[in-house]
Amino acid sequence: MANTVYLASDVNFLEKTLNGGINDTAATITLNNTTSIKVPGYAVINRVNSAGVATPNSREVISYTGISGNDLT
Repeated sequence: MANTVYLASDVNFLEKTLNGGINDTAATITLNNTTSIKVPGYAVINRVNSAGVATPNSREVISYTGISGNDLT
C-alpha cells in the first residue's frame, strides 16, 4: 500500500490559535475560535519551543471529525 502525503497550501489558509496546551493523548483541541473551519478536516500545528522560537521540523498534522464550540474533536 502506498503512503499518502497531503500538502497544505501556503495561500488561502486559516490561521487559528490554540487556547491552551495539548499533548500526545489529547482527544480535543481547543482554539480561540473556530469561525470558518470546515468539518471534517486536517490541521497543521506549528510548534514553538520553550523560548518561543518556531520549530518547523516539529510540525504536527492532525485530523478532526467535528467541532463543538471552540473545540476540534
